[in-house]
Amino acid sequence: MRELCGNVIEAAQNSAMHIAIFVVRRPADDAAGEAALERTRHELVRLIGLAVALVLQACHRVRDLDWLAENELLERGSAEHAALEEIAGPGYNEVIGWAVDATYEAGARKMVAPEVLSSVLYSVRWALMYVSNHAEDLMMHLNQPIPLAYYNLLETMVCIYIAVAAAALVPSLLWAAVAVSPVVTLFFYGFFTLGTSMLMDPFVKDSGFDTLAFIKATMLSMDSLERNVPLRRRVASPKRGSFNVFADDPAKAFDDDPGPKKER
Repeated sequence: MRELCGNVIEAAQNSAMHIAIFVVRRPADDAAGEAALERTRHELVRLIGLAVALVLQACHRVRDLDWLAENELLERGSAEHAALEEIAGPGYNEVIGWAVDATYEAGARKMVAPEVLSSVLYSVRWALMYVSNHAEDLMMHLNQPIPLAYYNLLETMVCIYIAVAAAALVPSLLWAAVAVSPVVTLFFYGFFTLGTSMLMDPFVKDSGFDTLAFIKATMLSMDSLERNVPLRRRVASPKRGSFNVFADDPAKAFDDDPGPKKER
C-alpha cells in the first residue's frame, strides 16, 4: 500500500512534468496570451493535485472539501465544488477526467507544439490513468483487508512463542534466560500488535502513513516544476507560483476521526 501511494504520486508528478515541459505556447485565441498560458498551467497542476488529495483523503474514509478549498486546490462555490458535493464516491476519477479534458483543451488552443501534440496528450492521459489505476488498487486493499483467520494464526503463533520462550532459552543462556525472556516476549508481542493494528489499516492516525506529508511534498514538487520548467519561464517571471500555501504546514485533514467532515 505504501508502494501504491508512491505510484500515485509518481504518476501525478510525471503528468505535471509533461505539462511543465510542453504546455508553453501562448494561446492565439486570447489577447492576454501569457496570462492565459500561466492560468492554464496552474489549473492543470491544481487539478492533478486535487485528484491526489482526494485519493489520500479516501484512504482515510473522509472527503473534506473545506480543507481542499483552504489549501487552494478547490474554489469554494465553483462548479467543481458543487459537483464533488453531489458525487457519492471519492471523486478522484472525476477530477482526473477533468484534468484530461483540460489538457486536451490546452492542446486545442495550440498551447502545445503541433509536432508533439499527439504524443504529449497520450503521455499525460496515460500518466493520469495510472493515478486512477493505483488509486483503485489502494481502495481494493482497504475494502478487502487481510482475512481474520491470518490474524488468528498470528495470535496463536505469538502465544506459543511466548509460552515456550523461557524454557527454550535456558539451555543456551542458563541464568541469563531470566533477563532475556521478557525482551523476547516484548519482541513477539510487537509482531502481534503490528498484525492487529497497522496491517489492518496503514492509514490509521499516529502509527500509519503520513499522507499529509505526501500531498504537501507532491504539491511543492509540482509547483516547482510549473515555475522552473522550462528555465526561460523562471527567468521571465521569477516570482510566479500559486501553491506556496503548502510551504507552511497546512491544517491537518487526514485524521481517522473525521468529526464534522463529510464521510463517504
